[in-house]
Order: sequence, then structure tokens, then C-alpha cells
Amino acid sequence: GGSLVFVYYQQVIHYPIREDRAPPLSQVLVTLIILVRCFGLLSRMRVVPKVGPIIVAFVNSYRPMQGMAIFIGLVFLSLASCFIIMRDEGKTPFFVIVYLYEALILSHWNAAGILSGVDWAGEQKLDYGQEMFNGHDNPLLKHWTQAVMIVSSTVFSINLISLIIGIYTKFYE
Repeated sequence: GGSLVFVYYQQVIHYPIREDRAPPLSQVLVTLIILVRCFGLLSRMRVVPKVGPIIVAFVNSYRPMQGMAIFIGLVFLSLASCFIIMRDEGKTPFFVIVYLYEALILSHWNAAGILSGVDWAGEQKLDYGQEMFNGHDNPLLKHWTQAVMIVSSTVFSINLISLIIGIYTKFYE
């Protein structure tokens, strides 16, 4: 136990953060190894009396809801495709997907404003001196993107609520 804490302290807490740090590929590999080892450790904890039943229940809860998870994933990909097409210059598809995830799954309305310009209160102008989404300076595109974001947020919220209800009522079993 103590040696694991020491290794964590030495390797993770004091990982170099300046120019002398490892090359990016090494950093990616180290973090991948850490994630695999941590999930492996969690998997082995199934036999621990206090934690084991929780882990088993958590893992087994996904099987009955695979269909709903696939449906939510397909809805997300469909919406991501729309917002990637309507994105502003300088915003990559990855940027759009991350902000869409933040807007729909985490319900972060500022992320929605960055993707679609639903910042009707003008907070972005106050914070950043400009709107983060300008819709190629085309009012039709900007209004259409705002409408798609509002409908997307509504549909996605209903899907997530349905999934949560299904979890607690065992509807998908």
C-alpha cells in the first residue's frame, strides 16, 4: 500500500511539466497505461466485500440499456454532423464535437452559445468583446443554428431522462 502511494507521488505528482518533460507520444502512452491499470484495478476490486457488489451492479446495469445507449449515440452523431456543417471558420470538427458534448450531455448553456449563438443576453460580448459564433455573418444561418440547438437540447434531454427513468424502473430489462 505504502509503496503504491510513493510511486504515485513520485511518478504522477512530480511528472515534469516544463521543457524537460517527455515527448508528447510518451505522455500519451503513460496516461494510457495509467488508465488501463486503474480500470484493471477497479475490475479486480469486484471481490472486495464493500466495493465489489457496487462494481458488479454498475457493470451489469449497462447490458439492458445498450439499445438506448446506441440510440443516444446515433442522435448525438446526427446532431454533431449538423453542427460540423454549420460551424464557423477556424473551428475544427473536434472542437464542435467537444462543445456539443458539453452542451447536450452536461447541459452547459455557454457551450451551446459558442456553437450556435444562443447568447441572447450578450454575455459573450461582455466577457470576450465579441460573439463566439457569428454564423458566417448570415442571419438566416445564425437563426437556423440557434433553432437546431434549442431542439437538440430538448430532444437530448428527453432521451437522457428516458434513460434515467428506465434505469430506476427496470424498463429496459
